[in-house]
Amino acid sequence: MTRRLLCYGDSNTHGTLPMTFLNQRERFDHQTRWTGHLRNSLGPDWEIIEEGLPGRTTLHDDPIDGAHMNGLSHLPVSLNSHRPLDLVCIMLGTNDLKARFLVPALEILISLRLLAQAVHNSDTGPDQSSPKVLIVLPPPIQEVGILSDVFQGGNKRSLHMKELAPGFFYENDLTWMDAGKHMEVSPIDGIHFDKVGHQKLGLAVAKAILDKF
Repeated sequence: MTRRLLCYGDSNTHGTLPMTFLNQRERFDHQTRWTGHLRNSLGPDWEIIEEGLPGRTTLHDDPIDGAHMNGLSHLPVSLNSHRPLDLVCIMLGTNDLKARFLVPALEILISLRLLAQAVHNSDTGPDQSSPKVLIVLPPPIQEVGILSDVFQGGNKRSLHMKELAPGFFYENDLTWMDAGKHMEVSPIDGIHFDKVGHQKLGLAVAKAILDKF
C-alpha cells in the first residue's frame, strides 16, 4: 500500500533558487528539488506531496507579504486537502528569523512544536487517525547577499536554535532531524539551497524516514 507524505515548508521546499535580486521567481525543477530526491530515494511505496510556499512562517502573519504566510493557520487546509496522510514533514522557521519578527530561537522551536501538535490533533491520517510528524530543523542561515538586511541578526538566532533543538525536541517527545548536519545554505544569499544542498537534504530526509518510520 502506498504511503502519503506531505512536505510542508517554505521557499526551500518550493525550490526557490539562491537569489541575486529581490522578487526573483526562478524555481528548481521537479527532480532537482530536495523533494524530488526524496521521492527517488523512497521509491514507489511513497507518494510525495509538496506544499512549499515562499515566505511561509511557522505561525506569524507577515505585515509585508500577507497573513497567508502564517503556516499554522493554513496547515489544516493542507492536511484536509491531501488526506489521508501517513506522515507530515515540517521544515519551517527560516522566515521567522527575519528582522521584522525578532523572534527568539526558543520561540521558533515552540512554534514548530505547535505545528506538530496541530498535525497530531488532526484526524487526517488513515481511518481518521493522526499522521506522524517529522520536523526538519532548517540549516543555520548566513547574512550575505541581497537578503542580508531582511535577515539581519538571524544568523546568531539560527545558531542558537540549532544549539537548543536537541534538548527541546527530546523533552517534547518530537521526532526530528537537523538539516544542518547534512548540508548548508548557499553563500549567494545565505537562505536558499543550491542543487547540491537539495540533493544532500533529500537523501538525508529519506534516510531519516526509513530509519524512524
